[in-house]
Amino acid sequence: MVDRFPTTASPPLVPPPAGEKVAEHVVNSPGQTVLRSFVGGQENRLAAHAVSSIFQHTGYHYNPLVLCGPIGVGKSRLARGIVEAWQSTHANEPAHMLPAVDFARLVGRARRGSTVPQWRRQLLAARLLVLEDVERLAGREAAQRELAQLVDELLDAGGLLVVTCKEQPAHCRPLAATLRSRLSSGLVVKVSPPDRSSRLDILRRSAAARSVTLTDSAAELLAAEIRGSAGDLVGALLELETTCKNKNRPISSAAVRRLLNRRAESTQPSLSQIITATARYFSLPAAVLQSPSRRLTVVAARGVAMYLARELTDLSLNQIGRAFGRRDHTTVLHNCRKIAHLLPSDREVAAAVAAVRSRLAEKS
Repeated sequence: MVDRFPTTASPPLVPPPAGEKVAEHVVNSPGQTVLRSFVGGQENRLAAHAVSSIFQHTGYHYNPLVLCGPIGVGKSRLARGIVEAWQSTHANEPAHMLPAVDFARLVGRARRGSTVPQWRRQLLAARLLVLEDVERLAGREAAQRELAQLVDELLDAGGLLVVTCKEQPAHCRPLAATLRSRLSSGLVVKVSPPDRSSRLDILRRSAAARSVTLTDSAAELLAAEIRGSAGDLVGALLELETTCKNKNRPISSAAVRRLLNRRAESTQPSLSQIITATARYFSLPAAVLQSPSRRLTVVAARGVAMYLARELTDLSLNQIGRAFGRRDHTTVLHNCRKIAHLLPSDREVAAAVAAVRSRLAEKS
């Protein structure tokens, strides 16, 4: 028999005391060492504690849990950490994780095959369901209706639901009111970009992981000047690593200033230049990035090129998509988010982005 959630009023979510490292608080919780890769400072105390609560009795009160924030702040990293931690500590209680667009595709497939009841039972068998980028259900009415019903049934059956979203569900007007209401009924927690202290921590961890010598003054300057996501910081570090390694020197504050000046002075590359530079790095013909090919190397190169086009130009997602074989804006956005997610942890992806970005900067 499946345990029901407590029916008592939800207690307030109390984050760890001010001054305590959030990463340490999460890591020291039972079964959550896989969350070590999320670097959260004081700006994300509440978010990290909410994740930790899933593995404690208090987690039952905050259901669904919605992690919201802009691209690159670590929502997906936290969501994947939840699933990995769950699988390591709840081996007999299945967990499912899927992007919202895949959820919509599965709904469409089940409706066409008249297998919605069977498919729904499969999802309801999970004790934990994680759904990413729920705002991408905008305009997909059937998928939204199905998700609203699934939320009710999953929670009644004793399942936990975790959702990631760019903004609070209540403010996401493209979603149906019924779905917004259900997602807002649990706990909505903002995941914020890293503050200066967290940016320093990210840089130092990344440098140590890559055996790169990063001086304190260089780390301080990078953390002060690059205020974006973890991926932005790691990308800058890798760009510096490529330059300084060739000269067998540590990364100094002077090297950081040269990088910042080069970025400030560089002109915006064209899409054609980005495609060509990326294709050369991957030893591919430029035209293949615009083809329908799904070879792994081509997919990887195409993702890097789309990410850099989004980062280095003012072009819209639709304009970028048209340049890559008339792909739609959702495909471009998916690739950009995937690369942004992989940058802090995947050395090959990070090296590719840094090398192509550096080559483009030299040309400009």
